[in-house]
Amino acid sequence: MQDYAYQFKYFDPLNDRLPDPFEIEYIELIYRARKLLTDFTSEQLKVAIEELNEFVRHPGFKSPHRNLDLSFTISVTDRGQDLEIIPADNTVQAFYSNINNVPLTNFKLLSHFSWSQIFAMMTIFYAEIIATSVHTIENWEENPLFKKPTFEMLLERAKRNLPEAYQALTYAEVLNDQKYLFEVLKTEKARKAILQKYSEKYSPLRKKIESLYLEFYQKNSARSAANKIFEMLIQEELVFFDETTNRLSYEGKVVLQTDDPTKQFEKWIGKIKKKIS
Repeated sequence: MQDYAYQFKYFDPLNDRLPDPFEIEYIELIYRARKLLTDFTSEQLKVAIEELNEFVRHPGFKSPHRNLDLSFTISVTDRGQDLEIIPADNTVQAFYSNINNVPLTNFKLLSHFSWSQIFAMMTIFYAEIIATSVHTIENWEENPLFKKPTFEMLLERAKRNLPEAYQALTYAEVLNDQKYLFEVLKTEKARKAILQKYSEKYSPLRKKIESLYLEFYQKNSARSAANKIFEMLIQEELVFFDETTNRLSYEGKVVLQTDDPTKQFEKWIGKIKKKIS
């Protein structure tokens, strides 16, 4: 995990543009991340990003470089040289792995962020890294111990950071979508529960109609059979229909509310006809 000082010092998270030739590489990332951060101002984001420094120093934060399995290595070749590397989480993955380890309630401003918004903010931070490097070059003071970086070197570094920036954006968008997916699934679950409860209420009546249809009215049309069965159940006092409330009771229990119960009978009989045809 790289040791960045999280801040927005040289790049306004909601308004700035990167200079050429960096902008073309990052413009889509920045645009999509900003769409997830419309609830906040630039000043709020500048404070929140600095709280990420406290986040990584929290006792509950598990660094990917602690407790590495040094016995597990991957063999690679780099320009003809055989190497053994030890895989570890990158910066973005490290934050994702700690979602449940450090409560956001510990922080003044981050507590108002969703994890989707945190990863969107981290996406834009990769633009800050570029802006900081550009500022360093433009204000470079000669030093015999260090060679002044070139824009070509910065561009190469920016391209190396792209996969992590896209990983942060992917987490941001997926977590944002999950929030709406959860609402959809919750609504669908509630709908199915209502249908199940409704089905259980009218199931005895539906079974009675099916039994009468199969025994007496298979040669009738669905509409005709529905009318005859309704009349039979009324005469036998198994069914009572209250026209003032549109409630139909079967064996003393309200099972339907409709202004035309025979229409519902007809639908059920239609399904029976299809099943046996």
